[in-house]
Amino acid sequence: MKRLYNAVLRITIAGMLCLAVASCDNIADPDMAQRDSKAHAVVDAAREGDIQELIGLSANDMEARENAAEILASQAESLKGDVTVTWSVRQSPDHQEAAVTDDDGDTISFRLSWLQAKWYLILGEAGPPKSPAASKYPS
Repeated sequence: MKRLYNAVLRITIAGMLCLAVASCDNIADPDMAQRDSKAHAVVDAAREGDIQELIGLSANDMEARENAAEILASQAESLKGDVTVTWSVRQSPDHQEAAVTDDDGDTISFRLSWLQAKWYLILGEAGPPKSPAASKYPS
């Protein structure tokens, strides 16, 4: 009985530690220097038409990323010379929209989100919700 109690206690403590570590992402403030660097990496990849690089910069849980990357690259073809990035906050400081404007006034926009202490390009649409009720394996 004591072994069972110790095993349950260890599992409970491990679970609480996992939850504490997982919630740490919400504690750290977004790194704005990293945000600006990521935005320029997105613009460079889009201007070069590098679809795979755009997908590599994006969040993994989005659907139709390749199509959205192609659209962004197509829009970036209009950008000439130096660009200026201006930011607007969406739902929270963790979700921001970049408006990238060149010297001629041509503009493209894209979204970045702060996830797991890193900025990710948001391409495509959010995938289906991950709900235990939607699981094909009953618990």
